Amino acid sequence: IRDFLRSDFLTPGEAGTRRFAIAVRDAMNQTSESKVKEDIAALHHFVSGMPKKVVSAKDVLNQFHVSEGTQSEIKAKFHREALFDERFRFVPDEFLKHVAFKTVELDNGGLLTASTDRFDNVFKKDIVDQSHDIVKFSTQGKVVDQRFRKTKS
Repeated sequence: IRDFLRSDFLTPGEAGTRRFAIAVRDAMNQTSESKVKEDIAALHHFVSGMPKKVVSAKDVLNQFHVSEGTQSEIKAKFHREALFDERFRFVPDEFLKHVAFKTVELDNGGLLTASTDRFDNVFKKDIVDQSHDIVKFSTQGKVVDQRFRKTKS
């Protein structure tokens, strides 16, 4: 019966979840608005624990009270506006595949990267000067690897 009822949805769960995750990731990576980035980071935290249920991207953003500006940024990343309202069964594991790592770049050249779901546990963030958005990150652990990477060309 459940499979029959699922056939009513135009978009399979994995495809809808993937489309939503990619829109969220692209909005995060392409915006320069710090408020939008903060909203999306918070959204990720909530969405990663969301149960498998039938939703649309719009439903998810409304459920977690995402600001209109952030919703607009995410909605703009869908190839067609109608896809923003299309319903699908949310699949948390599929979402996490497409937003697996979070990187924070500091103005001093530092890059902090960890899996998105563990980032806030790996790096402790302290606000040094709120008026100038100055923060301090700290972490500790055993060095297990080091790498060089070429620049993007």
